[in-house]
Formats: sequence, C-alpha cells, structure tokens
Amino acid sequence: EKEGEMVIDIEDLGELEETKDSPSIIVYFVQEGDTLWKIAKRYNTTVKDIVEANDIENPDALTTGQPIIIQRTYKCKI
Repeated sequence: EKEGEMVIDIEDLGELEETKDSPSIIVYFVQEGDTLWKIAKRYNTTVKDIVEANDIENPDALTTGQPIIIQRTYKCKI
C-alpha cells in the first residue's frame, strides 16, 4: 500500500500573454477558489517559487484578498 497525491481534476485557465513590457514582479490578490497551483499556472511559475518568494508556511491555507508576490524568472542557455 502506498500513499500519495494525484491530480483528479484539471481546469484550463488559459495562457497569460507575456510581452517585453511585462513587469518582473506582480502582486496578485488571492480570489475565492484560488489555489497556488492555479496561480502558478496562470503566471507561468511554480508553486515552489511562490511559496519561497512569500515565505508561505502552509500552501493550502490561502485567504481571499491575501497578497501574493509573483516574481518573473528568466531562463537562458549559456
């Protein structure tokens, strides 16, 4: 017997269109029904990056109106 997490539902939130003028830091205010996974997908980041940027102790305990900082990361090959 194993215990683990699995995805049981997927919702398409659409893609966020990024431009060269997009800000490098976004302050997002949690809406009712939001999860860190949904927010991360919307802003093309990871739950881990959001948790670290905001010092979130319990990722499952978001409150409506809570400000979340989303940091834009840049990936490049050298």
